[in-house]
Amino acid sequence: MRTTCSTNGPRNCEGKTNCNLRQRFSDFVARCVNWFRSRFTRRASLWALAAWLALGATGGHALAQDQSGLTAMLVTMKVVPLADGKERLVHAVEVRPGEVVQYVATYRNAFAAGIRDLQPALPIPAGMQFVPGSATPQPTHASLDGRVFEPVPLTRLVKLADGSVRTQAVPASEYRALRWSLGDLAGGASTNVTARARLLLRGWWKVDSKSESKSCSQLTFNSFKSMPISGASSYIHTLNDFLPHWEQVNTSLGAGGPLVLRNPNGPTRPTINRAALVTMRDDLQAKHTDITGQMNNVQIAAATLKTMKEALHLRGGQFNDAERSDLAGTAYVEALPMLPSPGDGQEVFVEPMDDIATLWPKVNAAAGIPGFTPPLLLLGAYPVADFATALGLLKGQFETVRKEDFLVSFKIKERNKMQDAIYPVLKAYRQAVLTKFAANDPLVLSLPKLTPEPGSTPDPVTANGTWNAPSTQGKLTWDASIAPDLDQYEVRWSPGPTYDASLEVVIGNVAPTATREFLTTQGLLTSGDVSNFKVYVKTTTGNERGSNTVKITRP
Repeated sequence: MRTTCSTNGPRNCEGKTNCNLRQRFSDFVARCVNWFRSRFTRRASLWALAAWLALGATGGHALAQDQSGLTAMLVTMKVVPLADGKERLVHAVEVRPGEVVQYVATYRNAFAAGIRDLQPALPIPAGMQFVPGSATPQPTHASLDGRVFEPVPLTRLVKLADGSVRTQAVPASEYRALRWSLGDLAGGASTNVTARARLLLRGWWKVDSKSESKSCSQLTFNSFKSMPISGASSYIHTLNDFLPHWEQVNTSLGAGGPLVLRNPNGPTRPTINRAALVTMRDDLQAKHTDITGQMNNVQIAAATLKTMKEALHLRGGQFNDAERSDLAGTAYVEALPMLPSPGDGQEVFVEPMDDIATLWPKVNAAAGIPGFTPPLLLLGAYPVADFATALGLLKGQFETVRKEDFLVSFKIKERNKMQDAIYPVLKAYRQAVLTKFAANDPLVLSLPKLTPEPGSTPDPVTANGTWNAPSTQGKLTWDASIAPDLDQYEVRWSPGPTYDASLEVVIGNVAPTATREFLTTQGLLTSGDVSNFKVYVKTTTGNERGSNTVKITRP
């Protein structure tokens, strides 16, 4: 079966005039590596290509080695022209339309034995143009579709108006892949290949979603595929799509700009410009960070509470043992409380500790008990006063945990209020762009979406949860997603007795190839606590679907 790369385009470059080269190349080669592997022999050509692609995903400098002993170093640089006509190479972090990048790949045979027929290949996405004459050594073959390679320069037969046929050179802009034939590489030897490509785009990258079998060479620059809003966790992604689009709109409007919207949220701020939306994005991001920090506060407070409970539980046990030893046969032994478990909640745990705190002074006041000299001291000369102090601090820590836990829910509601103010602004922006530009204008075609496309929502996974005693954590597991464009699994938690999507918070991410399980103590701080979770399938297009609600109870 032919492997294609019909998944979505390099989304981290979508909506950005300044394209992050590392991410764009990473997204592209990740789709293409298997496609190219299916077309090369399992010799050095395959491994050289795989190494090239894997390294290309990192940008800058990268090093890899495969089982054949072939190591490859890829350096990605941007070519900066100088005023005197010379050039300077700088690390390629951002590439603007019209700028040129240079790839230098160094292959070295780390083994003593030679490697036969080294044939590295470089895919060239649509929107980037190979710079003729820039490759050293000159590539021996090129391809228009990534499948059929022919000697360079490529030519084709063109039928003229008079019916005659003429051979024409294929423009370099149509080259979709280059391939070198470097021959054998002796043990310990190394060799280099170099090529340059120019970024042609004036907008955003996208794979044509109309074709389910589109190959790597058929990546096209069409309409922008944005990250739609599908939940609280997607707002920042969506805002990061809208903001560069708004910047381009302002540039295109020229003297008629910048674009300013009437504030759909009321008269407090009569208008909204791009800078205001940037502030709203930054404030929302800060609130997400605040929520994460608050959840950390809960975990820290809970860990402190756990330590305090264990210490007091130990002293309670020592008190009971001391009474049974020193006051055997007295009424004081009969009055001893039954110790709770360290994992019990406040009411169950504190009551017997209060009992000890009141019984201990009575024991100290007892007189005439044979073999017992008050006051009763525990190991380390630990007195009742220290026990009472520790018990008071423990009660205060229970209150601290409750307060920190409340603040999580409170900050989530603050986040939701901010999101409720952002959504109508994005909606108003879309409507404004439609009134400023024609329907076929690139700025309309690339208008970011607010909602997922119909039929693009992935199927949910089935999740299960249980209390994992060995790790004293809740454990979630789920079946594999069948989504072809799966990006990651996202584990979310909702405070309260039932799952409320409006209050959900992302507590973890799991890669598609990782073990499908997640361990957490979120909302499961003490015995009897109940917490609700969902596992979301997230695709590379920003679409998502939540699993069934998983309820975990801490014993």
